[in-house]
Parts: sequence; structure tokens; C-alpha cells
Amino acid sequence: DQTVPSIGFSTLVTIDASGSTDPENDTLTYTFSSSDGQSVGPQSGSSAQFFFAPGTYTVTVSVTDGEFTDTDTAIITVT
Repeated sequence: DQTVPSIGFSTLVTIDASGSTDPENDTLTYTFSSSDGQSVGPQSGSSAQFFFAPGTYTVTVSVTDGEFTDTDTAIITVT
């Protein structure tokens, strides 16, 4: 989880899923979504950027190798 100070009306937040690995070294595809309806992907890049107004948001990242998918969430609070 992450707390980010607000910079005006909206704040750019980078979500990084580069710690994801595949035991067979298959290519991974990433999809990011936030609780306010923003989404990025599917894409080969392991990070995504979102603009958030002050508040609390849930960001979900799904990572797949085409056979298996794993999902994780983070709570982002912009103060």
C-alpha cells in the first residue's frame, strides 16, 4: 500500500509490478485497473501510471503467462 501527497487537483502515481516472475520464464502480460474506472493494458510493460484526485483507491494488477493468471491489489491514498 502507498500514501502519496497530492499535487493539486490530480497526482500522477506509478504502479510497478516488475517483481512478477514466471518459473518457466514465459513472457508475462500485465493488466492494471483502479477502483475509479481507469485501466491500462493488457501490455508487456510491468508498470502503469494513473492520475488520482485526493482520496483512497484500490489498484488491481493481473499478470498472466497465457496459461496461469495471478492478481494482486494495493490501496493507494492520495492526501
